[in-house]
Amino acid sequence: MVVIAVMVVSALLIDISYRHELEKSEQEKLKLHIFNLLSVTSYQNGETVLPIVLSNPKFNTPESDLWAVVLNNKNKVIWQSLSMDNLPTLFPASPELGQWKYGKQYLNGQTFFTTSYTIQWGRSSLSKSAKKESTQSTPTSFNFIVGQQTDRFNDTVQAFRIWLTLGFIAFTGLLLAIQYFVLKFSFKPINMLGDEIKRMESGEQDKLNLIYPVELASVTNNLNMLIEKEYKQREKYRAAMADLAHSLKTPISILTAELAQHPSNMVLNNALSRINNTIEYQLRRAVISGHNLLTKGTNISATLNMVLTALEKIHKDSNIQVTTHIDPQCLFMGDENDLLEIFGNLVDNSFKHAKSNITIKGLNDKDTLIISVEDDGNGVPEDKVNDIFKRGTRLDETVQGQGIGLSIVENIVSSYDGELTLKRSELGGALFMIRFNMNTKRTSV
Repeated sequence: MVVIAVMVVSALLIDISYRHELEKSEQEKLKLHIFNLLSVTSYQNGETVLPIVLSNPKFNTPESDLWAVVLNNKNKVIWQSLSMDNLPTLFPASPELGQWKYGKQYLNGQTFFTTSYTIQWGRSSLSKSAKKESTQSTPTSFNFIVGQQTDRFNDTVQAFRIWLTLGFIAFTGLLLAIQYFVLKFSFKPINMLGDEIKRMESGEQDKLNLIYPVELASVTNNLNMLIEKEYKQREKYRAAMADLAHSLKTPISILTAELAQHPSNMVLNNALSRINNTIEYQLRRAVISGHNLLTKGTNISATLNMVLTALEKIHKDSNIQVTTHIDPQCLFMGDENDLLEIFGNLVDNSFKHAKSNITIKGLNDKDTLIISVEDDGNGVPEDKVNDIFKRGTRLDETVQGQGIGLSIVENIVSSYDGELTLKRSELGGALFMIRFNMNTKRTSV
């Protein structure tokens, strides 16, 4: 747009400049005609005398595009060229003595450029005999006016504008084409970088491998270092939490064995149970990776199959039918462990409460990934929906569990800026629906 605007303004300036110079050229030509008239003009007995026929044939041809007229100081016509049949009703005002005046004159429906020049005859202009006859000669001024029709000027300007427009269109198109290819070539490394990042997101590669120009080399090198540092930091954090769990296992086991000898001490037993639950909850949170700096796409169908294979063995006596509808193209733009935690907790929860059917769906809706897990159990009462995701909350005490699975799922979904909702399923039980905005790129630990 800037190039086009600049070219349009340039064309307008060239057109104005060309028209101005062409008008000056026409004025110079008219000045030459006036000089020619002055060269054949004489002053005799108080009168200005010009020949009827001039050397320029256009002045002698009726209705030609060139005419001339001479006015006295009373603005009366004292001479006119043969090319001028009808006198104008109004002549331009006479300029000051010895000055040139340029303008336009409308005659017989035609437009003429005009140039006028005023001279003055006096005693100094008379011959010796005339001076003797008229010792008191009064100076007399005369206005010479020459007109040139503007048609040829307009045709020249029009032709110039056509060629100027065609030339500028061609030149602008060529300039834009050159600019396009230059920019395409210049931005090729950036497009390559974008393609590599997409391959990293889809899991095809772990880092940027191509060689980039100097302008991008520092960026790509730092990005590779940042990815590697983030990965090592995450693994270091997980290892530290695993070490913590291992170091706490022995003292907790000792406390558990000691308290087993005093089953009546419910306060200590409950406190130890809460410690176990808290440690398990925090350790499971530690393995939640959230969005990596550049996350790989995780295949949802393959991950779900892993979860179902394990849970069907655990609940082999439940006789529950699991139906899945997963789009093969669906990818979870996050860590596989996070998706395993989500499916593991939600599907395990459905196995515990379903009567006979569980339905799991996954699809892409534009830039949104939608995952739903529903069953035909008794569902969740409306007044308990807000409490179901609180850590340690168990609505059914007859079902084995610690009440932290759904809170872990909510934490994982929140770490990806996703949305987890609980509704009544058409099957009669609970419907857990998760929405992930796949354009969200955020790093969390």
